[in-house]
Amino acid sequence: MGTYSETIGKVTLANGGVITNGRLTSTAAFDLRDGTVTAGLAGTAGLNKTTGGTVTLNPQLNVPYNYTGATSITGGTLVVNGSISTSAVEANRVTVGPDARLTGAGSIVRPITIGTGGTIAPGNPAAGLGTLTTGAQTWEAGSSAAFRINNTAADRLAITGTLAAGASTIMLIDYGLVPATLTDRSWTLANTSGGITGFSNLALDTSALGTFDGQFSLGLAANDTNLLLLYSSVPEPSTCALLLGLAVLGAAALVRRRNSAA
Repeated sequence: MGTYSETIGKVTLANGGVITNGRLTSTAAFDLRDGTVTAGLAGTAGLNKTTGGTVTLNPQLNVPYNYTGATSITGGTLVVNGSISTSAVEANRVTVGPDARLTGAGSIVRPITIGTGGTIAPGNPAAGLGTLTTGAQTWEAGSSAAFRINNTAADRLAITGTLAAGASTIMLIDYGLVPATLTDRSWTLANTSGGITGFSNLALDTSALGTFDGQFSLGLAANDTNLLLLYSSVPEPSTCALLLGLAVLGAAALVRRRNSAA
């Protein structure tokens, strides 16, 4: 489609297709399966991401996706690099189902639910580390959130509202980590305006990072509004042995001093 507006009864995107420029209005829910959308999307029937392909919403000329209605991601990956605007009301909720994934470095001004088996992963997978901005989020039991990290930065969720976490898993993805030079530090994985609940329900999966001498853990900051990833380095065995030896020598010297005083 060119740089114009068009209204169609139903829009289906499949087989790597491209919807380009302009503004496309559908009177039925958009059925996006595989391909790229650079045009603006409008209408009141919502959007469905189905099948196992990847759909990328990557607008040109800052055209927003201002369709209304629910967004349902039931298969594959939806990459949001543009702005899905309109109000953050329940009727506009975004739901990510089993074996489906929501990712990108755009803005989704809507509440989001990551269901059991679903994944949210901030950052544009085709580019560097990034931030996905959204409305309030709910992570149901069995859901996951994936973050790429390197020694100095990480992908991030910027949430307007609350983050309510069930028994969810935080998965870390190596994006240039250098174990030999990694020292004690923290990364902000999510910042919220309304606070984080259910922190104790979260599990951390570092299996994709390989072997590190230190330990990764999760934490909260800023009155429980920020979710942090923490790294604590562990001394090398030779350093531990040296510290232990110094402690023993110190204790022995103390005993000698006490004996001399007696």
